[in-house]
Amino acid sequence: MYGAPTITYSTNLSSAELGQWCNMKRLSAYSQATYMLQASEEERTSSGYSRFSKEETVCKILQQAVVDIEKGLAKWEKANPS
Repeated sequence: MYGAPTITYSTNLSSAELGQWCNMKRLSAYSQATYMLQASEEERTSSGYSRFSKEETVCKILQQAVVDIEKGLAKWEKANPS
């Protein structure tokens, strides 16, 4: 997804920045999912989602965001033990 640093960089963030990073990942996923709901068949084909229904596409986008955020949080917690 675009608009947020990759998980690799999340370990260097303060807790406030980590919250912002999570929000950016979430908002980026919502934006992409909304776009895909409104996308034409041609746009969905060019993005690689044509084999899924629009609803399945939205679920896959949001599920991937959750996975990315969970991985980012786990890496951050490992690098920043309390």
